[in-house]
Amino acid sequence: MNVKKEVGEYIKVLKSGSGKIHWVDPYEFREHVLKKSRDFEDKIMDEQEAISKFVKNGDYIITERSPRDPLALTREVVRQKKRNLWLCSIFQLVVPSFLVAGGCLKGMDVGYPDIARNVWRAIESNKIEVSEWNNDALAMRLLAGSLNIPFIPWYTPTIGTDTLEKSGAKVIDDPYTGRPITLLPALHPDVCIISVHQADKYGNARIFGPSVLHHEAALASQKVIVQAEEIIPHEEFRRRPSLTTIPYFVVDAVVVAPFGCHFKTMPGRYWTDIKAFLEWYSYMAEEDKTEEYLEKYIYSVSSHQEYLEKRVGIRRLLELQFLEREYRGEYYL
Repeated sequence: MNVKKEVGEYIKVLKSGSGKIHWVDPYEFREHVLKKSRDFEDKIMDEQEAISKFVKNGDYIITERSPRDPLALTREVVRQKKRNLWLCSIFQLVVPSFLVAGGCLKGMDVGYPDIARNVWRAIESNKIEVSEWNNDALAMRLLAGSLNIPFIPWYTPTIGTDTLEKSGAKVIDDPYTGRPITLLPALHPDVCIISVHQADKYGNARIFGPSVLHHEAALASQKVIVQAEEIIPHEEFRRRPSLTTIPYFVVDAVVVAPFGCHFKTMPGRYWTDIKAFLEWYSYMAEEDKTEEYLEKYIYSVSSHQEYLEKRVGIRRLLELQFLEREYRGEYYL
């Protein structure tokens, strides 16, 4: 495969990875973005409506990375039995395990897959397909997607490694230096599910504290669902626009979900529920227990609110709030 460089010259592709890539034509993506409404519309809906409306079988999805995993909406994806999804697994710790346990995943672009044993079992037994990247390569693919350019040069996956072989990257001779350089295809997920501290009803959102690639992932995706800890008046965003992390016009739905990251943490809000975390980990470690876990914490409750009321309890939630403020304090300005 040759790419024209100048009249009479070509850039030669030296090497190509064999992994699948989720490809969206950048011109088509640009047209999609331009058609998104800039009107101020009320986008608040419950989790059932948001997932039913915007997550379809076969979609390529990306979720917020640790520490703010959007577990309320992840559980809803499992509850609605979505199928044949492909996940961008970048800096992930727990979301893939839920989707694998629920039979939702067809495959993953892997930077880091998960710590749960059920995910590794699925990969090792070829129950799900895998394209191997690394975290920084997937980050650069999202950056390219957010900039709406078709590809981006980068130094990884490292030339000569198995990661390159299993990825969808290509290697060319750099036309400026003459040295080999890796080209990474832009990534445009079908759906981005992201957890935030605050949002207004139109979709403007704020994130405080540590985070990774939330802005790039939202701008690169075709549809964006925001899981918000609280709704604040639109006037607050107008009063302090510099605190806006994600602009309203890229957001399609806003789901109000206090404690929506439980059993993980929301920095400045509540601590990780270590007891619940270890319970999840132990259930995922044994193949015959994953269904029991799903029944207890997902299928037997109809919503995130019912999950909090019946499976966690107000006393435990208040304890987690106290622990977070004790150890990390507030992130609000």
